[in-house]
Amino acid sequence: MVERISSGQAERAPAPKKELSLHESDKHLQENWLSSLRVDSFRPVHDGKPPFDFGQVTLITGPNGTGKTSLLEAIEFFYCGQNRRARTGTAKVSGKLRGSGKELLATTVPSRLRARCLHWYNREEKNSAGLLNGFGRYNFLDTDAAFRVAADLNPQELPEDLSRLIVGSDASQVWSYVDKLAPEVQTAAERALFNVQDAQKAFEDLQTKLKELQERPSDAKALSEAFRASLPLIGYRGVLPTEPFVSADEAKPIQAAYSALQVLLAAGPACTTLASLGARSRAIDDARRTVEPLDTQAKAFDTQIAEIESQAGNFDAWAKLLVRWAEYVRVRYAHVRDEYLRCRNLVTAAGTKIGAFANFEVPTVDQAYKSVRLADALNGAIQSIQSASSAVTSLEQLSASFGQAAAARARTAQELKTAVLAALKGGAPATTCPVCKTVHGEAALAAHIERITSELAHPTELTELSGKLSAAREGYKQWLVWKAFLEQLQQIALQLSLPSAQTCNEIVEAFSQARRDFEEAKANLQSASEALSRLHQAGMSDKEHDVLLSSVITVPTLTQNPYDVAAVEAQSNTYLNSAAQTREQIPPLRVQSELLLERITQHMAPLFDGGWRTRTSTSAGLAAFSQLQQETLALERQRDELLHYFDVGNETKLSDVEATFAGTLRALTEAVEAATREQTASADISRLQSDIKNQGEFTRELLMRSLNLQAASTALSKLRSELSLESATAKSLNAIRQEINDAFVRIHSPSEYEYVGSNGVLLRSKEDQEDWSLDKVSTGQRAAFALSVFLAVNRSAAKAPPVILIDDPVAHIDDLNALSFLDYLRDLAVTSKKQVFFATADARVASLFARKFSFLGDDFKRIDLVRDVQVGAPC
Repeated sequence: MVERISSGQAERAPAPKKELSLHESDKHLQENWLSSLRVDSFRPVHDGKPPFDFGQVTLITGPNGTGKTSLLEAIEFFYCGQNRRARTGTAKVSGKLRGSGKELLATTVPSRLRARCLHWYNREEKNSAGLLNGFGRYNFLDTDAAFRVAADLNPQELPEDLSRLIVGSDASQVWSYVDKLAPEVQTAAERALFNVQDAQKAFEDLQTKLKELQERPSDAKALSEAFRASLPLIGYRGVLPTEPFVSADEAKPIQAAYSALQVLLAAGPACTTLASLGARSRAIDDARRTVEPLDTQAKAFDTQIAEIESQAGNFDAWAKLLVRWAEYVRVRYAHVRDEYLRCRNLVTAAGTKIGAFANFEVPTVDQAYKSVRLADALNGAIQSIQSASSAVTSLEQLSASFGQAAAARARTAQELKTAVLAALKGGAPATTCPVCKTVHGEAALAAHIERITSELAHPTELTELSGKLSAAREGYKQWLVWKAFLEQLQQIALQLSLPSAQTCNEIVEAFSQARRDFEEAKANLQSASEALSRLHQAGMSDKEHDVLLSSVITVPTLTQNPYDVAAVEAQSNTYLNSAAQTREQIPPLRVQSELLLERITQHMAPLFDGGWRTRTSTSAGLAAFSQLQQETLALERQRDELLHYFDVGNETKLSDVEATFAGTLRALTEAVEAATREQTASADISRLQSDIKNQGEFTRELLMRSLNLQAASTALSKLRSELSLESATAKSLNAIRQEINDAFVRIHSPSEYEYVGSNGVLLRSKEDQEDWSLDKVSTGQRAAFALSVFLAVNRSAAKAPPVILIDDPVAHIDDLNALSFLDYLRDLAVTSKKQVFFATADARVASLFARKFSFLGDDFKRIDLVRDVQVGAPC
């Protein structure tokens, strides 16, 4: 807000007034009572329930949480189209007025709500929410404000609480905002004034700098003319510019020529003039023409020496090769390798012959089958297995039938034994058999009974049959084992490719011989492998042997018999002697080559006497001439660069030219710097003129902000002094002074205070006429005073709807004052025709209220609210 005030945007243009006409349906709201209310959508506690019927006085009671306040707020929504707790456009509340059967839907149209506010409370609000504030002040007791007046223990906050109750919460909030905004605006105004002063000083400083720059003298033009006049005097070949001031670009040709001159001077102390450079080039050419024939001869000698050296080297290489071959021959490497390969092939053949039976033990054949053919033995085994299988099956069937009979006899024996023992136990003589009546001794009778029953349970025939079955099964198993052995022998015969007519013993012997051949071949391979491995460990290999052999057989003396070690050694010595004889030709040739090199050095030495710097030397030979020529060509290009810009004589000393160029460059630098200073000053002047303009605009803007803030601060100070919240509260209290006093005298009991409401005194004791402020009286007295203020304000709203909404107002009033308050409400209902809605959770107060207003008959309604019981919830 402070920023908007300073920028001049806080002022709100007066909106054109529109005529607010009261809607036809709204005219009856201020005349008739509300007879019923239906809540379709407002708060869940009442949504969709049957309509509520109202009388002139309606008591709403029930425990906390049953929706008493929600019902009062639904009535508030019906009149205001809004609600302090839930300002929503989705609510749907309908009501009927007494004397009319037409149901009116609560409207949320802003124009209708603003028209109500104007006609009921004479307040033309820009926002339809203003109706809610007016209704809360005149018709719906502001429980929060009344509670703070009654219970606030801070004396400093009581005036604000009282003001909120008297002039309304919106006016109180506006004044609190003004009271907070005023010092902020004053501080901002003071700060803005300082900013204006700083900006004004900065504006004056910029004007001073501009004046200094405009009055500063310049020598750039004189220096530029002097520099350009000096250029023809030193042989400048270019065209002179016509601009008034020199620029940095004019230094480029001079700097290029100066750089070329520096390169020439760096070539060495012998480079003193341009003529010396030409002499250098001629000396290089003369020396080259002299040296080139000598170099050709020297190279011919070097070529001949290299060819001789290569020939001798070939002899040495052949001699070395034969020495190495002789080592292979002495150890008989070829024989050892051939023996290893032969043994390896034998192992492979023997292993292939026996195949998977390589690690198989040689089987042993029973003596009775050694001379029997394998096919016959296998067929006999198969037939014996079939015969044994049939015998086992027959014995198993016979045993099964014997087993069933034996089981029956065993049961009979057990039953007989049980019966005999029972008879003896029942009193029969212990010496007489109960079955055959034979007389026995006591011990003999027991043994006789045990023997008879045992023979019945385990007969001898069954025991013999079990023995035969076990023997038959064992014989069947042995034939199966024998058949498996013969089948394995058959597989060995197939592996060895033997005919099926062979006897079992012949097959076993053939397999035994194959095993012995395989083991012998492996033993021979092991020995041959160890011999070859020792040679490999000594550094020999198959590859080197074959390479050496392919070279040795090309020697004519060794082609027929390369493994003759004596012939190999003799040929090696022959090659060594040939190499020594060939190298004896080299020393004379080398002496002649060195003499030619000395002559070449003598002719090239003057070119490297130190007068000219170079990156090569005489050791480079003819290549040095190419390097020298490249260096000379580079210097000549620099000479041409110099002569492109300036006319320099062949005999003119280059050091003098350097000094002239240095002085010219210094003069140019001074002229450029002076021109730059003048151009910079011009740019600074332009920049300062722009800065002065911007700073002036900025200063004027700050001045306008300062004036706006000063005006706002003055207005707010005047508003705080002349239209303070306290004065507005006092004015409002004075306007309803008599109504407050009438209500307070009736409500407060005992009547020990009277309302004064003037000169800062609110209450005065009747007995001693002592003045009392709200913070000095009791909580109950303050609560009674708050109710008196609300009732007085309600009576002052002559055009407002004739309704009073009161939500549990006697929580802080003692019983005597509560009773007095109810009596006052009863008289108010009778005399002023007000419609009263009274909500309380106190059953005692509700009972007292009902007794007080029951005389109204049908004009008194009681609504008892209960909590909704959810299905499945505990009672």
